[in-house]
Amino acid sequence: MDFYALYPCTITDLEAVKATEKKENAYCEHLKERIRANNEEELDGQFFHGITRINLGAVTVSIPVEQPSCSQEGFAFLSVHEQTKAAMVAIVIQDLHIPGLLLNNYFAGDCLTVGNGVPVKEWMEKQNAQAYGTPKSLIISYEEIPKEEVIQYLACEASPIGTINGTVLHQWSQENIAQYDMATAYASDRCLLEITPKVDRDRIARLDQGAVELFFLELLIMQEAAISRVSDRVYELFRDGAFRETGKRIQTKLYDLNLEAANAVLFVNYKKLRYPVTRLSARRIGERFGVAEELEHYQNCRALLEQMIAINTAEEEKIDSDLMSLLLLFLTMVQMIPLMASLVRYLMKGTFSDTDLLATASGAMICLALYGIYWLTSRRALRRQRILREQDYKGV
Repeated sequence: MDFYALYPCTITDLEAVKATEKKENAYCEHLKERIRANNEEELDGQFFHGITRINLGAVTVSIPVEQPSCSQEGFAFLSVHEQTKAAMVAIVIQDLHIPGLLLNNYFAGDCLTVGNGVPVKEWMEKQNAQAYGTPKSLIISYEEIPKEEVIQYLACEASPIGTINGTVLHQWSQENIAQYDMATAYASDRCLLEITPKVDRDRIARLDQGAVELFFLELLIMQEAAISRVSDRVYELFRDGAFRETGKRIQTKLYDLNLEAANAVLFVNYKKLRYPVTRLSARRIGERFGVAEELEHYQNCRALLEQMIAINTAEEEKIDSDLMSLLLLFLTMVQMIPLMASLVRYLMKGTFSDTDLLATASGAMICLALYGIYWLTSRRALRRQRILREQDYKGV
C-alpha cells in the first residue's frame, strides 16, 4: 500500500524554496516528471502548465502511537502554480508498514509529525508553505480490501466506536468511480482510495500509477488553497472594517484581493481535459471532494468583496464630493463680494451705473449657477449615504 498526504497551501517565498531544493531522491524526481508529463498530455491551456514541482527531500513521518511501527520514511515534494502561488505539499510513503487505517485516521485528525515530532503544518511553514483548506489523502492498495475496511478508509476512522451504518458512506463504498477495469476506486470528501491488484509491484510502476491521479488532484488541492486564502482575507478585511478606510493603500489592497479572487477558480475546468475518460474521472473525484460547495462558498465571498469595494468607492466619492462642495461654496462667497460692493455703492449714492448693474446681474447669475451645482452635489452625497446605510442594513 502507498499513502499520499496532500496538503493545500500557498507559498510565501518561492525563490527561497527553489534555492533549497533537494534532488537526491530519484523516486521523487521520477514522480515529479510523470506528473508534469501527464499534465501536459491531458490538459489544454498554458494556465495549467505553469506549475513548478520542487523536491523537498526525504522525510520521516510519525503517528502518536507507542508501538514499533509508528514511524516510516518517505519523501515530500511541493507543487506550486507560479502565477497565483497556490500550492500543494505532498508527503509520499511507499510500501506502508504503518497500519493504513491508523495512518489515515491520524492524518485526518491533523496529528502526523515529521522528523523529531514537528507537526506537519509547522514543518510546512519552515518550507515557506502556509497551510490553507482541508488536506486530502490518496491511498493506493495493491491487494483487495474488505468492504467494511473500505468504509473505514472513506470515514478516516481506524477504530469506530461502533458499526458505521451511515447511508452516505455505505453508498460511497459501493460506487466504483474508476473508469477502467484495472482498478476500483472509492472516494469521500477526505480520501481517495484506489485498489489496483493488477499493477506491477515495482516502486517505479507504482509511482506511475500515483501520477495518473496526482496530476489532477494537485489542481483540486490548489483551487481549495486559493479559495480558502481568498476567503480568509475577505473575512479578515470585513471583520476589521478596514474596507471603510480611504486612501491608496486600502484601494490597492482591495484591487489585489479582487484580482486574486478572479484567479482562484481557474484550476478546476473539466472542459480543459482533453480526453472524456479523464474528464469523467476528474468530475467524479471533484464531486466527492466538494468542489461544488467550495464554489458556492467562493461566490458568497466574492459577493461580499464586491460590496466592500462598492462601499469603499462610495466613501472615496463622498470625500471628493465634500471637497467639491466646499470649493463651490468658496467660489459662491467670492462672487458675492462684487455684488455686495455694488449694493453698498447704491445705498450710499442712490443710483446704479451701467457697469454696476451688469456686474450685479452677472454676479447674481453666477451665484445661482454655483448654488445649483452645490445643491446637486449635496443631493448626490445624500443619496450615496442612503445606499451605504441600506448596505449596512443588509449585513455589510
